Amino acid sequence: ASLLLVVIVLVLSLLSLLTLTCARNDLALSRRSAQTGEQTAELFARAERSRALLEDAPRISQSIERDHGIAAYYPFLPAGVLLGGISRRAMMLGWHFYTFLWFMAGCAALYGIARELYGGTRRFGCMAALTLYLTPRMFADGHYNNKDMVLLSLFLLVMWKGVCWIRRGRMRDAVWMSLFGALAANTKILGAWCWGCM
Repeated sequence: ASLLLVVIVLVLSLLSLLTLTCARNDLALSRRSAQTGEQTAELFARAERSRALLEDAPRISQSIERDHGIAAYYPFLPAGVLLGGISRRAMMLGWHFYTFLWFMAGCAALYGIARELYGGTRRFGCMAALTLYLTPRMFADGHYNNKDMVLLSLFLLVMWKGVCWIRRGRMRDAVWMSLFGALAANTKILGAWCWGCM
């Protein structure tokens, strides 16, 4: 059962990597096709405007988003350091893929919740996980929304481990539930609510 879930997660992750690779190849083709002087000048002007916007970006201490934590992204730090020598585009692709991994963890958690609550039946777990995965808005947000989608995934992980803890009484489920609850509370203060509900 868990092997099937792992296979599904790996296949969907490989499909997302394939999508990112195709997008990268399309971008490379569009760059090669921009060979006239005017198009090249426009590309350079856009790059300069983007650089100027980046330099004028406000500090996080002055941002409205300052109360949102990023503890769920701490494991990405080593990869970010390794990708730091590469282009910003590669760094952002890594960031989006990491966000997508959180989304897939949420799909796996929804599978686990449905399976636990409906007597271990894989059918309901697969239907629940696929419903989340195939919802266009959720799928799109699962690639770039590093606050709401990660919070949803952490919420689902807390609920899954909470249900496992209530049903089986294992201490490791309580520890995992608390870890995911702490990450959810760090992401947004609303995340503490899901841990408190369990």
